Amino acid sequence: MPLGAEREKAPLLGEPREFCCHGCKAVCEAIVDAGLEDYYSTRDAHPVAQQQNLQQQVLQKLTVYDNPKVQQSFVHATDDWREAYLILEGIRCSACIWLNERHLRKQAGILDVHIDDITQRARVRWNPQQINLSEILASIAAIGYQAHPYEPSHYLQLQKENKRKNLKKILYAAIIGMIPMQFALASWLIGGPDESGNLAGWEQGGRWISMLLTLSVLLYSGQDFFYGLWSDLRRRVIGMDVPIVIGLCGAYLLSAYSTINASGEVYYESIIMFVLFILLSRRLEQRARVQASDRLERLALAQPGEAERIGEDGVIERVAVLELQQDDLIRILPGERVPVDCEIIAGVSSFDESLISGESRAIAHGAGEHLMAGSVNFDQPVEARVSASEMDSTIASITRLAEAGLQHKPEQSLLADRVAARFVVLILLAAAITAVFWWLHGDSHWAVYAVSVLIVTCPCALALAAPIALTLASSRFLQQGVLAVDLSVLGKLSRLNVFVFDKTGTLTEGKPRLVKTLWAEAVDQSFARQVLDALARQSEHPLAKALRQPEAARNIALQQLENHIGEGVSARLKGEGKDQRWRLGSIAFTRRSVDFNAAEQKLLDLAMQAGMTVSCLSRDDRLLALLLFEDRVRAGSEQVIRWLQSQGIETVILSGDADRPVQKLAKTLGIEHFEANLSPQQKMAWVRARQQAGETVAMVGDGINDAPTLACADVSFSLSESTSLANVHSDFLLLKHDLKGIPLAIRLARRTLGLIRQNFGWAILYNLLAIPFAMAGWVPPWAAAIGMSASSIIVVLNSMRLKSG
Repeated sequence: MPLGAEREKAPLLGEPREFCCHGCKAVCEAIVDAGLEDYYSTRDAHPVAQQQNLQQQVLQKLTVYDNPKVQQSFVHATDDWREAYLILEGIRCSACIWLNERHLRKQAGILDVHIDDITQRARVRWNPQQINLSEILASIAAIGYQAHPYEPSHYLQLQKENKRKNLKKILYAAIIGMIPMQFALASWLIGGPDESGNLAGWEQGGRWISMLLTLSVLLYSGQDFFYGLWSDLRRRVIGMDVPIVIGLCGAYLLSAYSTINASGEVYYESIIMFVLFILLSRRLEQRARVQASDRLERLALAQPGEAERIGEDGVIERVAVLELQQDDLIRILPGERVPVDCEIIAGVSSFDESLISGESRAIAHGAGEHLMAGSVNFDQPVEARVSASEMDSTIASITRLAEAGLQHKPEQSLLADRVAARFVVLILLAAAITAVFWWLHGDSHWAVYAVSVLIVTCPCALALAAPIALTLASSRFLQQGVLAVDLSVLGKLSRLNVFVFDKTGTLTEGKPRLVKTLWAEAVDQSFARQVLDALARQSEHPLAKALRQPEAARNIALQQLENHIGEGVSARLKGEGKDQRWRLGSIAFTRRSVDFNAAEQKLLDLAMQAGMTVSCLSRDDRLLALLLFEDRVRAGSEQVIRWLQSQGIETVILSGDADRPVQKLAKTLGIEHFEANLSPQQKMAWVRARQQAGETVAMVGDGINDAPTLACADVSFSLSESTSLANVHSDFLLLKHDLKGIPLAIRLARRTLGLIRQNFGWAILYNLLAIPFAMAGWVPPWAAAIGMSASSIIVVLNSMRLKSG
């Protein structure tokens, strides 16, 4: 909520309570109305195990989450399915993620589920006719995890609480561990058995003290390892906590045996060091995870919780954003964020859209222009009409697409996931072989060697090789004004051979200006203009938008309307006692029904020689008007093309426009290869022919007429207006108003894949070196603890290099 804003208040359990926003208050009131207020009195008053049981019982009764009003703030709904993001508590490793995904997919009515291993958020899509959200939450609780509807501020609070708890465990292990470490140092310097083989009293006493202190460290600082092991065993899976706990317990039992018998070596300082290093590496990992997802969290928090709605009587009331409906009127004051996507109806002001598009300068908007949710109003108050609900806003669409992009991983990441999942079994096998080998050879340290193998080879580095790098890359893409919708194409993006450009709306600004209209003789221009406007309103092509006339009469009733993709529009209209076929579109489209006379062809040739784009208005077999347009080259296009060419990437224009305008633009931009007068099918055939020749092809288009070609390209970019974000199906969306994001994306793709390969290579190399040395008995437990933690820290720090530069 905005700083200084008054908090919402409502009674709960006999006392007045404060809430951060209307949404939290609404959920609380729904819970109380359902007779479940005991949830608030019991959720913090019991130990963890009891809390889980109580919450499971509450979840079974929490049908309040099935209330459509409650779901408005976090559920994306269509006619056929519902989708929500949930926070999952208790996720510790990839095995936890695998288990939850598998468990949820078994539930009837679950259409899709994905749990992000960085943010630990679950995206669940379900059929509301088969399963309710409350049943989904209950099914997650049934396997020992807790799920809550995702709410950004609550998620950040949860992160802070986890950070505080982990810090306490680290400090406890570090401070308590000083005593066993000092005893170990003293024993190494001046201790050891005397001539009769007995230990000094101070050394034996120190061992007993160390045994008790180490046990307290295991039970408190290391409790998550044991809880993870129990969860894994109960569900018959092998996670990364399994070798950790076996190694810790093995080392502790060996040390306890030596302590009781007053002979042999003890490893208490190594155990505490191992716990401390694992906690430190996981803290660093968690910090990296938070920083990696920072951009998405900032987007999620950018939408305010409240807005000023203007009533029919002109009275302004402050309401929750989730209560806003399409066509509601709202007021946006200077300094406030735009709550939802809307269209200005009164007032002019400048808006900061940097959080969404990365554009540093403020952009002026006036009546009739679109505002994106999350933009900040700088100058003047404006009134606007809501065009999309909170869940369908630009920010919500960007967040959903970015989250979806993380589900599609490059092949290097998938390989790392498969190796890490199987490596735990290999660790246990290697430890068993080590123990048996040295035991058969009569070495009394056989158990120590096995423990060292378990500790030194924990596959944390393998598991971290890709996820943090990919999430940081997604955040960096957004920071640079590029939305990565499918990260699985990073490999193809890094090795492009050909880059294809559409012309209108891509290399040009897509805002053509009607320069001149050449009318044929004996044409009723007034009526023709009305038909022209009616036809133009049936197309989203930039040329059609340029023809729309705000003052035109809207009494034209078109029949049998057809939208010919990439060519134009046509419709039937009653006139002169018969149906007439009106057409608006390209020259090639018009020539199918109209024969140009000499005078018309001469005018057309003059316009083409001037490099203008021409559209035609015709009726039946008669040309009525030639429409001449000019469109400016999009800023930065020439620099982008030069950079691509410097990288050895061939640049090509594929356009449906006539030859002369395309030729003129290609010459201006320094592009040698261009094709004009192409239909969408011909563009697609051209791309496929190059792919069959073994080349990797990328394309950038405006996402309207080029959808088929974008879909068949190896990598696709779209210059997308905010209002159509959810309907664009490209691999990358350029959120700024230029093409400069393309070189940035290619460089970032190359760098991300390079870091993933480095991480993967380091993790493999480390284990190839560590396993033989540990099995040979050359790695003591304390060195194993340092090596394992260091390998994970190196991978995390290497991935963090993506955060800058």
